[in-house]
Amino acid sequence: MRALLLSMLALLLATGARAEGDLRPFDELKNLGERAAISRALFVEIGKILHHPRCANCHAADGIPLQGEAGAPHQPLVKRGAKGEGVTAMRCISCHQTRNYEAAGIPGAALWRAPEPDMQLRDRPLAEICRQWKDPKRTGDKDLKAIVKHLAEDPAVAWSWAPGGTRSTPPGSQRELARYAQAWVDTGAVCPE
Repeated sequence: MRALLLSMLALLLATGARAEGDLRPFDELKNLGERAAISRALFVEIGKILHHPRCANCHAADGIPLQGEAGAPHQPLVKRGAKGEGVTAMRCISCHQTRNYEAAGIPGAALWRAPEPDMQLRDRPLAEICRQWKDPKRTGDKDLKAIVKHLAEDPAVAWSWAPGGTRSTPPGSQRELARYAQAWVDTGAVCPE
């Protein structure tokens, strides 16, 4: 049985097969032909990252962040507050410092805060997220250039690939996310259906 599994794994690696959830290689996407098809495919790949718990837990509905792989309510129960920094006596930085505090299992990164509730990712269809990204009235006045910059440079986004503990990480890397997002913009920012 072990020999069969090893030979199947070798075949998968030799044929370039990917595990479910892995990003499709950039070169494969740019060769899809029609510009709109490339753009849609790029956003589908971006969506694999956006829907991962490291992104979706912070970008949760109602301004209440979630925790863990299953997206359980944050403990202690906290709320976003007017500026995304928490509410009086429950500020995000009271627990979340500029880096992970491994001894207590508390994640941390510079500028730790909760996004606008309208920027929900969890359980939101990719087409809806895409349309929102293209509407500055629904992104806190961020245009596509500012969104790509957020994905490329925000320390909380970078934290997603170094979350510490037993937390899983999204597919790819922050660099790949930024590359795919910029390519999506450059190919017309076409939304998946």
